[in-house]
Amino acid sequence: MKDPIRVTTATKLLKSVRRFFARSEWVVWLLGLQRTDAGSAEPGLILIQIDGLSQPELEQAIERGRMPFVKSLLDRENYVTHTMYSGLPSSTPAVQAELHYGIETVVPAFGFRDHRNGQLVRMFANDIARDIEETMQKQTTGLLAGGASYANIYSGGAEESHFCATSFGWNEFLNTVNPLKILLVMLLNFWMFVRVAALMVVEFFLASYDFVAGLFSGKQFWQELIMIPARVVVVVLLRELVTIGTCYDASRGLPVIHLNMLGYDEQAHRRGPHSAFARWTLKGIDRAIKRIWNTAHLGAGREYDVWVFSDHGQEETEPYELLHGKRIQQVVAETVESMFSDQPIPDSPIERPEEHSKHKDRLPSRANWVGLNWLVSMLFGEQDHDIQTRSPHVQTVTSGPIGFVYLLSESPKRNRGEIAEKLVAEHGVPMCTFLSDDDRAIAISAKGRFDIASESNNLFNHHPFEVDVAEDLIQLTRHVDSGEIQLIGWDGQQKTKSFVLQNGAHAGPGSEETHAFALLPTDTLLPVQNRDYLRPNDLRLAGLRFLGRDEHGDQLSRRARDHGREIRVLSYNVHACVGMDGLLSPSRIARVIEQSEADIICLQELDVFRSRSGNQDQAHKIAELLEMSHHFHPAWNIEEEQFGNAILTRLPMRVVQKQSLHHHKKDRSRRSAIWVEVELPGGTSLQIINTHLSIYPKEQRIQAMQLLDEWVEPAKLAGPVVLCGDLNARVASTTHRILCVNLKDIESFDANRTQRTLFSPFPISRVDHGFVSDQLRCSQVKVDRSRLGRVASDHLPLAFDLHLTKEADDR
Repeated sequence: MKDPIRVTTATKLLKSVRRFFARSEWVVWLLGLQRTDAGSAEPGLILIQIDGLSQPELEQAIERGRMPFVKSLLDRENYVTHTMYSGLPSSTPAVQAELHYGIETVVPAFGFRDHRNGQLVRMFANDIARDIEETMQKQTTGLLAGGASYANIYSGGAEESHFCATSFGWNEFLNTVNPLKILLVMLLNFWMFVRVAALMVVEFFLASYDFVAGLFSGKQFWQELIMIPARVVVVVLLRELVTIGTCYDASRGLPVIHLNMLGYDEQAHRRGPHSAFARWTLKGIDRAIKRIWNTAHLGAGREYDVWVFSDHGQEETEPYELLHGKRIQQVVAETVESMFSDQPIPDSPIERPEEHSKHKDRLPSRANWVGLNWLVSMLFGEQDHDIQTRSPHVQTVTSGPIGFVYLLSESPKRNRGEIAEKLVAEHGVPMCTFLSDDDRAIAISAKGRFDIASESNNLFNHHPFEVDVAEDLIQLTRHVDSGEIQLIGWDGQQKTKSFVLQNGAHAGPGSEETHAFALLPTDTLLPVQNRDYLRPNDLRLAGLRFLGRDEHGDQLSRRARDHGREIRVLSYNVHACVGMDGLLSPSRIARVIEQSEADIICLQELDVFRSRSGNQDQAHKIAELLEMSHHFHPAWNIEEEQFGNAILTRLPMRVVQKQSLHHHKKDRSRRSAIWVEVELPGGTSLQIINTHLSIYPKEQRIQAMQLLDEWVEPAKLAGPVVLCGDLNARVASTTHRILCVNLKDIESFDANRTQRTLFSPFPISRVDHGFVSDQLRCSQVKVDRSRLGRVASDHLPLAFDLHLTKEADDR
């Protein structure tokens, strides 16, 4: 038998050379950044958030070639797309609070009136975000504990946070580093800085062109002008800084990193989520994800998983102000004053954003996260987002398609239902919610008045998240900071209205703004739920389990494969669980198997109680990790040490036969086979024979004939037969032709060319095979060429889907 350690020496050396020349490794060393002392087998998690990208938009971007690397994760790396419901409000501060701390609806929206002091607050504000996070930290530990947070609202409990609302920029870090070292880092990354500068120049000209086009199409001058630096800063500079920082932290081996890509969300607000303007940013985001993925898998300090997800989507919106000629703040004030004051407020002209002396806009605020406060102040002045009409009776705060009406005197509060009805019936507000006198959450829309708890189907009929969105809307209506009346720009009947000047918006209960996604490996353990979609807390629980921090024993399970009547069989030479990086890891082999979603697994080259592999029973360990039963048979054993093959499954099975195969010389490694009968759903029994043949051609041919005569022929009498394993023989070899006399090669059903399984980093030959009897047909053959599959063993796993012929069914 080949020595696993000797086989992996070359690939380990190649990987070490790649790491030595990696810029991120040199930067970490030059800046003296602290590395973790975790071993290379320790798990690490990188969470990449694409802000504001809905699942339908993601799928269209993949289909149209805008995100080729993300597509490769689905096609080659065994990832699957999960639908995720954002919760309410469908806004980053609320979603990240649930993701980091498991607390739902922690804030009613991005902006609101603080009930404690009556101040209007925005979640960009450093002190507000920090205050809210400190309250959550008193209840639980953040998901990002010990890790890093980039461009998020909260730190998530991370030891290091950059460009977050709770901590801006890298200022503190840069002040502690020797300027000479910073200069060396810049020289080392010279071409990277040139690339970033070039991208910023390109983006500047594209933004300038779009500025001119916007003016010709009737857009506001100042709004369009503001977009130029905002687009350059957020779409390019912030994205590149966040990507660079994440790569450095992955090289350091931090346990968990969460970064937020803001570019798409920012541009979608301006032009709309379906605009070419917004979709252009996805190409740069896709390239950034690829760079992070490649750095994470250089093998620096951890075995990283990279999860890609969005916090929410966006609705295509129409600005309420442009449709009705007034801001919603003035409409609400006039309505309340006309009902509860002898003297209504004057009908004064509205000050348009382009006429406002300080050019207020929400977009440049995120430029502050890069530490460019001076640029924002110079260009746009201090930021004040709450342009509203003052009234002694009411105050209104808006965030996209949602708004909150704060009634400041008792008479309007007692008549909040009447005010809500008037706003819907006379002023074009799609929906209003409020608490009735008997404490029920009520919704009013053009369709009528509804009790949200008992009549949610009338409000959210055909909504993909009907039950959860109704429950969350009730919770939002009851929120202490959401005011007496909640304005909702969505009603499911008309185009969503935004209460600020945006063509794309989110925060409300719309079917697209709440429709996020999570792109995860197929073997990710997820909470057991009675729904077919996730929400942010599910992602949090899955992350805690992956990191080994699941303290509450939450019930998690793997995604069940819907295979109908097909059975997937996997043949895999596991190389004694020693990977091409020299790492001994049965758990990694188990991950490869789990990601294949196979029903029956045939393994070769397993160590049992061997000193070289830590005296582990590898067959038992892998079966335990997969929650499967197994049968092992040694090809040979010396005292307690054994080496051989195993069959694993969750289906009922029994051993029929297991024994050694013919061998010529005593000094050669013995070979064996194991035959089990597996009971399939429906009662049919499937005969599975797993083997590993000699490397010597003459001995190999005799073993093949022995298998046909003593194993396959008797097995055929009992039912459909599958023979698979490592034959150490190529397609069309004598051994292969012998077995094809009485069986069919699974690849004879597949029009694709022969798929190679050996040598895993650079496959040159197929020595792993599958054969079936006449009662079976093969619908798909797949060799796993994922990154994990290429490193876990020197063979690639061979999976094939089988179904019974009609004759076998009748039998």
